[in-house]
Formats: sequence, structure tokens, C-alpha cells
Amino acid sequence: MNKTNQKIASFFSLDVEIVSEPNQEIRNHLGEMILGTPGKLQYRFLDVNEKLSELKNCRFLILKKSGRMIGSVCLIRRESSVTSGDYSFWYIRYMFIRAPLKPKTYKDKRKKREHAFQLSYVWNSVLKYLEQPEIMVDASDRTKRSLLYSYVQKSNLRASSFNSGIGILPVKTFRTYFFSRIRPEKNTCVRQIREEEKDQVIKLLREFYKDHVLYFEQNLFYKEKYFVYVKDNEIVAGVQANPEAWEFLNKPGLIGFILIKVLPVVPVISKYWKPKNFKFTAVEGIFYRDGHEDKLIDLMESVCAINDTHFIFYWADIGSSIYKIITRPGVNGFLSRFLTSEEGDICAKFINWQKEEIDGFISRPAYISCFDST
Repeated sequence: MNKTNQKIASFFSLDVEIVSEPNQEIRNHLGEMILGTPGKLQYRFLDVNEKLSELKNCRFLILKKSGRMIGSVCLIRRESSVTSGDYSFWYIRYMFIRAPLKPKTYKDKRKKREHAFQLSYVWNSVLKYLEQPEIMVDASDRTKRSLLYSYVQKSNLRASSFNSGIGILPVKTFRTYFFSRIRPEKNTCVRQIREEEKDQVIKLLREFYKDHVLYFEQNLFYKEKYFVYVKDNEIVAGVQANPEAWEFLNKPGLIGFILIKVLPVVPVISKYWKPKNFKFTAVEGIFYRDGHEDKLIDLMESVCAINDTHFIFYWADIGSSIYKIITRPGVNGFLSRFLTSEEGDICAKFINWQKEEIDGFISRPAYISCFDST
């Protein structure tokens, strides 16, 4: 991909730039990003810098006012290992726009109207890059068909509004799944993957996800945190298990008061529930050989023990076979009762796709990356 940075729009005090790598200004901006839906649980990533350092083939569209960054959105270009044909996929994340201050005087209101006009002009300049992201790539590397996609909580009206404004609409549903163990134990059959085993595991994963859409391998083996279940010298299951840390900021209502204020000071519970530095394991890249579905639960408990966490977060298409296993009664554990599962949408925009291709995409289960969700 072309690595040059460029200014693509300028109007009075507003500027829009395309930046090919997350510089320090972007890192500082995203370090203040608050996620979640206003009026519900809101949180902040504590390891955003680590994730930014791992990004490849990305483009940041950043908005500045008087030289200060006030907005960003990142598009990450990917190619699928199980999708044949001339396709590219662009994942949208790190959308963070600072909320405007409420005007207090007539002068402030007039400035707000002028600012809205400037934003409208700038938005029209940016829209072509969101509608045809391949124009940000060297002409020789462009594909005929592209897909823009993002993960959005159903309750996040702001993100949904942004998506609909550029024609990215809900096409599939997924759900956040929680797994917990108060005293996780490591199974002796579970261990970290060895370097010489990675090619074999990739083949197993490609076979396992051959009927899925949005399966990408760029986030596998992150921090060498892929673990396998070995039985009779054969790898029968595997999972990518990333240690994560979030800060929970607030949640309205009685449940929010209990979660944020009460549970952190309750003896015993406080050992596991620390909202200011909530540590958990996020998983993806799960597979199991036929007849070894039962190893998945042992594998998940083992990675909790290895990462010294008590919770696992997993994002699953409700139509996937894995979802049917991990949602069996009694599997998720007692501590998971404190967390509410939310449904989300996989939103997509198909650029130059035929109708039958779109229908085929929608009919198949989706692979969802925990790296992209944390």
C-alpha cells in the first residue's frame, strides 16, 4: 500500500488528512477514546497503544480543527485466505469524534452553525474515500470488488448513524459471550503452540472456517498466545487467547452502582472484579477436530489459568457451530452472571458485488476477531 500521508480537504480551521501509520498524535487521541453506549456500560481500552503498533495496511482519516485532532476513523485493508477471487476487505474501527461543546450564548450558537457548514463541506470531501477505499491504494494493487465492514452494538445509535450515512448496513448478528472460572485449572494436555506447528494449525483453521466469511489470519499468533490441546501426540483443538485490560467507567442504574461501587469492595468478589483494571482473556481462532468438541471447554479454562484471568470474552455469530457449544447450560460459569450479553450487528457495504455473491455472504456464518473487538 502507498505509505504517503496527505491532506485531502481544508476549509477555514478544519483539515482532513490521510495518515498511513498511527503516529503519536493519533495514539494520544485514541488513548482518550471512550467506548460503549451513552446511558449504558462505558469503558476504555488500557492497551490501545499495543494494538496500534500491530496494525498493518491501515489508513487513518483524521479531522483537525486549528491544528488539533478532534476526530478519527481507521480503515484496515485485508485479504481473505479462504475467499477466492479479486476481493479486498476494509475493516472500520477507532471511530472517535470529540463531542462538541454545547453553545451558551448567541455568539456560540452562530459559531456552531458555521462549524456545521464547515463539517458538511469536509464530510463531502471525505465521503469518496469511505465509499471507494481502494482509491487509497496504489492502482496496481487495487481489486475490482471491495467490502467495508464493522462491528456495532445494536444499542450504539451514534455508530449506526455513521454507518448508515456511508451505506454500511446490518447484514448479520453476533453476540458477546462470557466464560468464567473462579479457580481455573490448566489441563496437562494444553500448551503453547510450537513454531513448527503453526503451518499445520493454519491448515486446520482454514478447513474449519472454509464455510465462514470474514476469516482472516493477520491476528493469529499475536504475542505468541496461541494454545493447543494435544491428545496422543495429535493437535485436536486450538485457540488464540489474548490477555486484555479495560477500565469500566460507568453504568447507570442500580446494577451499575453495584458493579462499579459495591462489588469492588466486597470481600472475595473484589479479588475477581476490579472495574478500574478489569483483566480478561479474549479469544478467537478456535477450532476442534470432529469428535473433540468437549475439549473446547477444557481449553478455555486452561487459557484462563495460563493468563491468570477469571473471564473469557468471545464474540460469536449466533449461527456458528461454536456458539452452540459455548452457550450450553452450565458452561459459562458463576461470575459470568455479573455481565450482560449484548447483541451486535456486522454491518457491511458491498462495492461492485453481484447479488448472488451478496446473498452467499449473508447466508454463511461469520468469523469474528477478538483482536478487532478489543
